Amino acid sequence: MVTRYDAQPCPYCGHTLDASLGFEADMEPRAGDVSICAGCRGFLVWDWIETPATATEPEDAELRQRKLSPREFNDLPGDTRGELLRAQAKLEEIERNVRKPS
Repeated sequence: MVTRYDAQPCPYCGHTLDASLGFEADMEPRAGDVSICAGCRGFLVWDWIETPATATEPEDAELRQRKLSPREFNDLPGDTRGELLRAQAKLEEIERNVRKPS
């Protein structure tokens, strides 16, 4: 199931992220959910990110994707790490097939 959300840049490569493909129907991202950038294949995690106050807006927090640290990756359950690595390998395979000369 594809879930659309407000566009945001990948914190690794700047690729526009505006949708996620999940395993469950109608699943909105939640803090702690992990994902992969389709542009650079970097591991990401959804987290509440503070936005500083401005002259017209108070301080706030937005649910956004940030880089998943190596420690956070290692702390994930083994099956989740395996799923991320398989998805990353599949994205790399797709990219290789797209670049193959015909």
